[in-house]
Amino acid sequence: MSDQADYKVDADDYSDLGFDVERHQEALRAFAGLGFHPESIRPTLIARNFVLYEVTQGKFTIGDTADALEQETAERSQGATAFKVLYRSVNGEKVERVRSDVVKYFRRHFPGRCLNGMDSKESGTGVFLAVYPPTE
Repeated sequence: MSDQADYKVDADDYSDLGFDVERHQEALRAFAGLGFHPESIRPTLIARNFVLYEVTQGKFTIGDTADALEQETAERSQGATAFKVLYRSVNGEKVERVRSDVVKYFRRHFPGRCLNGMDSKESGTGVFLAVYPPTE
């Protein structure tokens, strides 16, 4: 048996995120179908809202990092136009599980925009999303 808990995916549980979660109903159903760990839902909703409604153009990468500020500086120096920390934890296993779930969702549902992510060499304490300008 997996370590995934049984849970009910309900938009009302995420009303504190500061955006209209109701418009993400399709994604909430997909998370359940993909067997997401409950801890991965919030960061994936944040990422989905970010790329659908805030930074609607460009490709993006998802990764983990031990230092979000250093990672943002590195991503921006490589041309990233936006950067968002999706999740933080001191538990490296949780960080990896969340990163894996977020990547699983976006590679399946946004294959043309989601680039291959990079894993940090160190144990990560955060999951991030960096957006790059569209290429022609």
